[in-house]
Amino acid sequence: MLAVIKGAQFLLGLNLKQYNITIHLESKTTLNRLQAPLCGSNLTSVAASLVTSLQNDNRVMLEKVKAHNNIIGNEVADKLAKEATIEIAITPDTLGHTPVMIPRTLR
Repeated sequence: MLAVIKGAQFLLGLNLKQYNITIHLESKTTLNRLQAPLCGSNLTSVAASLVTSLQNDNRVMLEKVKAHNNIIGNEVADKLAKEATIEIAITPDTLGHTPVMIPRTLR
């Protein structure tokens, strides 16, 4: 979910208008939660709100894809996500606030 948030924040920062944007998701759970954000966590609500903001000026599609299926950028995103989990656990507090450092053994 954090990848959706960070990606949407990045795209919103570009002030895109009239683009066709596809967000590829490996997780069916993430896709389902974004489609029914009232049933999810605060993190889900933030992600859904950002995607909705992106949809105000663009056509945004959420698409479930298989993991490790040679989709451009997907392998890089996987690598970066794995590197991030080695050092810290990402919590909602890292969204614009002071990062919360949690030792890997506590997750």
